[in-house]
Amino acid sequence: MILSGREGDRAVLQWTRRVAGAADSDRVECLLVDPDPADWVPEYPEAVESGRGEERLQLASGMVREVLGESCGADVRTEAGVGAPLATVLHRLVDGGFDLVMIGVEDDADRLLSEKVARKSPASVLSVPAGAADRCKRILTATDFSSTSILALDV
Repeated sequence: MILSGREGDRAVLQWTRRVAGAADSDRVECLLVDPDPADWVPEYPEAVESGRGEERLQLASGMVREVLGESCGADVRTEAGVGAPLATVLHRLVDGGFDLVMIGVEDDADRLLSEKVARKSPASVLSVPAGAADRCKRILTATDFSSTSILALDV
């Protein structure tokens, strides 16, 4: 899961707890990325000042312990990423063999990162809006009835 150390991370952590428990996951990795790095990719919008770098990463680590704790039944690992968010996330995805990427979306910068990760990720991507409840009452599945979309319907 990708976190930025802001309050919007709470929703993606709650979703992670639910999905990891339902899928009987054995490992959950939390990659804490600084949404305001010095080498920010130019196509990202300007970041909003609300606590930079280490302060945000500390907040995210505390939130991971608070929300996930022992309740998701998986080995939870937390790692801080360094550098531009997109490159940091994609590098970790290539090395990690992940099945699902979960990204919290709080603002336009998060939304843009989520879209770019979804385009290039070797794993499925779930974007979780800030404040979203950790359950689904109604699900829309777009399909072209290809073999890949049939797999999506199974999920």
